[in-house]
Amino acid sequence: MSINTIAAGVLAVAGLGGATVFAATNPAIQADFKNVRTSIVNKDLTGYKAAKNQLINDRSAQEVTKVNATTQDQLNTMSDKQAKRTAVQTVITNNDYNAFKASSEANMLTRTPDQASFDKLVAQQKAHAAESAALSEAIKNNDFNAYKTLEKTEEQNDPTENNGKPEKVQTDTQLQKRFDQMVADYKASGTLPSDNKGMMGGHGGMDEGIRGNFGGKSGDRGHKGGNWNKNKTATSSASAPTPVIQ
Repeated sequence: MSINTIAAGVLAVAGLGGATVFAATNPAIQADFKNVRTSIVNKDLTGYKAAKNQLINDRSAQEVTKVNATTQDQLNTMSDKQAKRTAVQTVITNNDYNAFKASSEANMLTRTPDQASFDKLVAQQKAHAAESAALSEAIKNNDFNAYKTLEKTEEQNDPTENNGKPEKVQTDTQLQKRFDQMVADYKASGTLPSDNKGMMGGHGGMDEGIRGNFGGKSGDRGHKGGNWNKNKTATSSASAPTPVIQ
């Protein structure tokens, strides 16, 4: 499990990846996206700034529309799901397998069908919490050497990509750039990875009000490469699958 899994979403992607989700359903955003892409191809800085700003504005307007259209029933559903996530998180933290079976939904029990797989899940969560705390301390103290040690340890412990190919070793320059952005995001938001209490490997940090810059889905690992899109889950093939709370 990468320490960058914990900090998924720390780096703001400068490219266009996030726009593609909206482009599929909103004609205005689709047009904005094409304009941004065209301006990049043409090396048109003025056009790029105008198109990108329009894209940001249209995406924001769509989000506002979605929020304003929320019904009480939808909010009740969100609240119920959040309560279920919190309950399951608590029984995992308490290492209570019987309570886990009683409070979990079928899809989670399928992924964690017995005591042995539950024990692995508990151990993974403890390791995740320890890594999250260590990463938070490094960011809070602006301690690059501590971050570098965490990252290099991760490279040694998890030397392969999710496709089985060897990880590309990051240079100190790459690590420093990524770490500096984490520190900048922390200073801007006051949020640290350890502030996330969501399920690892699931919807970590998705609870309303605590998402922050370190939130998002833990699977968006982004361990190597600028777009933070490795999508390697927190578990390996040798360990129990981590349940995803829907």
